[in-house]
Formats: sequence, structure tokens, C-alpha cells
Amino acid sequence: MIVILSKYPVSGDLEFKPFIDSRPVPTVRISIPNAQDPRVVIIDAREPMAAKLLDQRDRLLLGAAKNISELSGPVVAAGDFNATPLTPISNDFLKIADITASRFYVPTFPSKLKWFGIPIDHILVRHIRAYTARAARIEETAPDVIKAIAAPGVIPIFMRPDIRGMAA
Repeated sequence: MIVILSKYPVSGDLEFKPFIDSRPVPTVRISIPNAQDPRVVIIDAREPMAAKLLDQRDRLLLGAAKNISELSGPVVAAGDFNATPLTPISNDFLKIADITASRFYVPTFPSKLKWFGIPIDHILVRHIRAYTARAARIEETAPDVIKAIAAPGVIPIFMRPDIRGMAA
């Protein structure tokens, strides 16, 4: 389940799929007064546990990157990429989408390892100057939930389907 919380109006395409069997890649616009409205793209790629799932992850990321490359104005792409910054697919995604890391890559998996984990959940931005972007673990209660603050008033929360309840 993916939930987007915002104190500003949200509109957009929640059903975009890069290919028929892929997970949706919601792309929404946040209407912020006195600012250029950012697009927020939510990524929830498959875990690459087998060749077929690796292919699905890569196709989803490449399809989402192409979609992002066609968006104008400020863009935030955030979520569970299931790929570290060192993988070829991550480099391809960054180049195609013309997007960069918001700051540095924060280790997010497994959450119990804290700073010794690997970064597979990312906040990536384009054309955003004044922003705060950070990933913060929600300890023990829901370890796989990533809370991302990417623009004033924009709080996307990414939640895996197996997590019950909502942490804020």
C-alpha cells in the first residue's frame, strides 16, 4: 500500500504502469501556493530474488525513468528501488530520468543494521533548489516504512504490503 500525505492538494495518475504486469508507479502533482508545483513519483520495485523478478525490477525502473524524463518542472522520485546506487540499473535510471540524489544515499535495508545496511530506498530530485530531503527509519514499530520529506508540505510514506497499521 502506498499513501501520500500532503497539506496541499494532490492530483495525478495513480495507475501508470511501465508495462502490463508491473506494479503501478503513481505520479502526482502537489499544488503548492506561490511555488512551481513539484511532481512526486512513487517507486515500489520488486525484490530481485530471481532472474524474472530482476527483469521486472529493471523494466519498471527503466519505464519509470522514461516517464520521469518527459515531466517538466521540479520532480521528486522516491521509494523502494530495490537497487543500490552501484548497480547498473541505478546509473541508467539517473541518466534517463535526468535526476540526482537529494543528498547522500542512506542505508535502509535491513533496518535493524542501521548505518551498516545497504541503500535501496532513495529520494531523487530534479529542478528543486530549496528542499529538505531525508529518509528516516521508523524504529521497531514498522521497520520497513520509509518516511520521506521531499518538499515543503509533502510527506510521502512508503509501506510494504506486509506491514499492518500506519506509523507517522
